Amino acid sequence: MSVGATLFESGPSFEDPANTQRLGGYGTLDVRAAWRLQSRWELQALLKNTINRDYETALYYNQPGRSAYLTLRYVPVKS
Repeated sequence: MSVGATLFESGPSFEDPANTQRLGGYGTLDVRAAWRLQSRWELQALLKNTINRDYETALYYNQPGRSAYLTLRYVPVKS
Protein backbone atom coordinates (compact mmCIF):
# COMPACT_ATOMS: atom_id res chain seq x y z
CA MET A 1 0.00 0.00 0.00
CA SER A 2 1.16 3.53 -0.70
CA VAL A 3 -0.29 6.82 0.50
CA GLY A 4 0.43 10.45 -0.26
CA ALA A 5 -0.87 13.97 -0.09
CA THR A 6 -0.47 17.22 -2.02
CA LEU A 7 -0.86 20.60 -0.37
CA PHE A 8 -1.18 23.52 -2.79
CA GLU A 9 -1.12 27.15 -1.66
CA SER A 10 -1.68 30.23 -3.83
CA GLY A 11 -1.36 33.79 -2.65
CA PRO A 12 -3.65 36.64 -3.69
CA SER A 13 -3.54 37.69 -7.33
CA PHE A 14 -5.22 40.11 -9.72
CA GLU A 15 -7.67 39.28 -12.51
CA ASP A 16 -6.98 42.22 -14.81
CA PRO A 17 -3.90 44.01 -16.20
CA ALA A 18 -4.78 47.20 -14.28
CA ASN A 19 -4.67 45.28 -10.98
CA THR A 20 -8.10 46.49 -9.87
CA GLN A 21 -9.92 43.15 -9.51
CA ARG A 22 -8.27 41.19 -6.72
CA LEU A 23 -8.64 37.42 -6.26
CA GLY A 24 -8.08 36.00 -2.79
CA GLY A 25 -5.47 33.40 -2.01
CA TYR A 26 -6.46 29.79 -1.41
CA GLY A 27 -5.13 26.39 -0.45
CA THR A 28 -6.19 22.86 -1.31
CA LEU A 29 -5.29 19.45 0.06
CA ASP A 30 -5.50 16.25 -2.02
CA VAL A 31 -4.94 12.78 -0.52
CA ARG A 32 -4.35 9.51 -2.35
CA ALA A 33 -3.80 5.84 -1.66
CA ALA A 34 -3.04 2.79 -3.78
CA TRP A 35 -3.32 -0.93 -3.00
CA ARG A 36 -1.69 -3.69 -5.07
CA LEU A 37 -4.37 -6.38 -5.49
CA GLN A 38 -2.32 -8.83 -7.57
CA SER A 39 0.90 -8.55 -9.54
CA ARG A 40 -0.81 -6.69 -12.41
CA TRP A 41 -3.81 -5.03 -10.68
CA GLU A 42 -3.86 -1.94 -8.49
CA LEU A 43 -6.74 -0.08 -6.81
CA GLN A 44 -6.23 3.68 -6.50
CA ALA A 45 -8.29 6.21 -4.50
CA LEU A 46 -8.02 9.99 -4.74
CA LEU A 47 -9.82 12.66 -2.71
CA LYS A 48 -9.31 16.12 -4.23
CA ASN A 49 -9.90 19.38 -2.34
CA THR A 50 -10.34 17.41 0.87
CA ILE A 51 -11.18 20.49 2.93
CA ASN A 52 -13.85 21.48 0.36
CA ARG A 53 -12.41 24.96 -0.11
CA ASP A 54 -14.38 27.44 -2.28
CA TYR A 55 -11.99 29.28 -4.60
CA GLU A 56 -11.68 30.69 -8.10
CA THR A 57 -8.66 30.79 -10.41
CA ALA A 58 -10.20 33.56 -12.52
CA LEU A 59 -12.92 36.05 -11.64
CA TYR A 60 -16.34 34.29 -11.54
CA TYR A 61 -14.73 30.93 -12.48
CA ASN A 62 -15.40 28.84 -9.39
CA GLN A 63 -13.49 25.59 -9.02
CA PRO A 64 -15.10 22.27 -8.07
CA GLY A 65 -15.53 21.40 -4.41
CA ARG A 66 -14.49 18.09 -2.89
CA SER A 67 -14.40 15.19 -5.37
CA ALA A 68 -13.49 11.52 -5.10
CA TYR A 69 -12.07 9.13 -7.68
CA LEU A 70 -11.63 5.37 -7.55
CA THR A 71 -9.52 3.71 -10.24
CA LEU A 72 -8.82 0.06 -11.00
CA ARG A 73 -5.53 -0.09 -12.90
CA TYR A 74 -4.13 -2.96 -14.95
CA VAL A 75 -0.44 -2.98 -15.88
CA PRO A 76 0.17 -5.20 -18.95
CA VAL A 77 3.25 -7.38 -19.35
CA LYS A 78 6.02 -5.63 -21.29
CA SER A 79 7.08 -7.45 -24.43
